[in-house]
Amino acid sequence: MNRQSFRRRAAFVGLAALLIACGGKAAFFMEFTPVPATQQTLFALLAGALLGSRLGAVSAFVYLLTASCVGILWPVGAGPTPLVGVLAGYLWSLPLVAFLGGMFVESAGSEQPVFFAIGACAAIAVYDAMGSMRLMLAQNGGAAEAVAKGAGFFVGQHIAQGALTVLIASSASSNIQARQNK
Repeated sequence: MNRQSFRRRAAFVGLAALLIACGGKAAFFMEFTPVPATQQTLFALLAGALLGSRLGAVSAFVYLLTASCVGILWPVGAGPTPLVGVLAGYLWSLPLVAFLGGMFVESAGSEQPVFFAIGACAAIAVYDAMGSMRLMLAQNGGAAEAVAKGAGFFVGQHIAQGALTVLIASSASSNIQARQNK
């Protein structure tokens, strides 16, 4: 297998960071939770699954760094201090989400849908746990309330994002393998 050039890897990392940023801008709110529903998790999962654990994590860090410098790339509703505010747990978990999204596939050495699914499930669990913990601390509430407001309302969305990640990553993997076998 040919190793990709530095420019190509950097372009993919930049594209993934841009998609993560766009996923945060396409948010909507529900009145019963302070957490907006975004697509950042989906794009962080895809970054890890498609770019690999390390480059996926780098793309999420690039997003956090760029958003910190520019300021307008934060998700809608993140507030004036996103990296220490109510949503900070969700934002800081994005590099870990991307890393876990690709780690299980890499450690298994197989791009089977089951390994993409295991990575997506682990990543979503970490995303919800870190976000809910920060939400609990920010609102001085109980753990059950933070989990309900931070993760409970989004279970369906997270299942859909995980399934979409498995579908896209498996399809991309099959297409790449078919091209390499020609």
